[in-house]
Amino acid sequence: MHQTYSINFKKIFQKEIKTIPKKEIKRINNKQYSKHLITDALSIKSRDQHFAMASISTYPIINGVKQGEPNCDKAGIVRFSNATFIALADGCGWGDKPSFAAKLAVTSSLEFVISNITTVSTLRESASLLVETIANAHQIICSSYPNNNAQTTLLVALSFTLIDEQQVTVVLSVGDCRLFHYSLREYKVKKIVGTGHHSIDETKECIAALGNNQLGTDIINGSQLAVCECEEGDLIFALTDGMYDNFDPTIIKEKKPYDQLLNEILGIRIKRSANLNSLVEELCSYTIGITQTVREFHQNNPTKRRRDGLPGKLDHSTIIVYSINIHNLDIGLVDKYSPELFKTLKPLETKKPLVHSISFDEQHSPLMPLHSDPVRTIKNSSKISIHSVRLNTFSPPRTALNDHYTPCLTPRIYRDVV
Repeated sequence: MHQTYSINFKKIFQKEIKTIPKKEIKRINNKQYSKHLITDALSIKSRDQHFAMASISTYPIINGVKQGEPNCDKAGIVRFSNATFIALADGCGWGDKPSFAAKLAVTSSLEFVISNITTVSTLRESASLLVETIANAHQIICSSYPNNNAQTTLLVALSFTLIDEQQVTVVLSVGDCRLFHYSLREYKVKKIVGTGHHSIDETKECIAALGNNQLGTDIINGSQLAVCECEEGDLIFALTDGMYDNFDPTIIKEKKPYDQLLNEILGIRIKRSANLNSLVEELCSYTIGITQTVREFHQNNPTKRRRDGLPGKLDHSTIIVYSINIHNLDIGLVDKYSPELFKTLKPLETKKPLVHSISFDEQHSPLMPLHSDPVRTIKNSSKISIHSVRLNTFSPPRTALNDHYTPCLTPRIYRDVV
């Protein structure tokens, strides 16, 4: 079955892949790497200036029950010695099925790339690998839920170096997750891929999704493939709509142009953050703050739809950010930090043990001895300027939106206005 799905996906993206040059890359090996997943909604996983990621839920707590559980956003990262791969998924709707579909999409993507990364020798082949990764995830979700409508969006991105020293990021997104690129050279944030929403009510639409397609979504409509030229120190951001929709002036009730507001929200926080852990904490804190009024409205009015004029959108909100580096350092280490503000989003309950990321080596023992525990708990340091970050150009993504979208079955009270 996997071969059938792979051939179909290759045909879908055949035209786009042919436009990507066959430039030789510096080969990537899988003998040493680290793999990290977001496993709880109370922590940020990070490593200094190298990467950071977190997933929170801004839905309200009503009568002691957190709405929207389980979190349907899933994310993971693989750090090779000279490349970085990420996968970000947003399950369509609420409940166990979309949450598990998103988890399958991310975990299968990480494993597929780890297993096949050594076969990539050109820029075009890297794009083909991402297509095959998406196809593999789609097949696994369909096999796990053959008679059910379990669907998820999925964004996968791979950053590496060409033989001529040019650094690039190749990204493929099915659905509405977005990838952004920031550089200190231009002091600007640019969107690489991602189709978003223009109003709260449009957030019921997943644009496109993987999984059993009983609701009529055509995967190609709402998919984007792009190649972004990068430089040492660039930052790559992958976000679900629960976070980036809260950068939209229409949704947060601002009159500034979108690009200006985006650069104010992201750019200012990048400049004043000491490291990527601090940056992710600031962006999550911003998202929590901008949605506070509407969250309190629903907590005080649990049966009413949101009132018109309230800023912010409630959702599962996830971010991965990493820096572009020719050589990844400390790939066997990961830090864990739990901001106090995150705890306000969870109802009071008995604490459960958290599963942390560990580092993996395909053929040898873990990169860090197990007894030394590569996960450390940290506190935020004082704010200093982040190291040099530069942005170059990127090829515009192909956009092909459909007339029919996948409904995101979130209760209407959180997206409709009266």
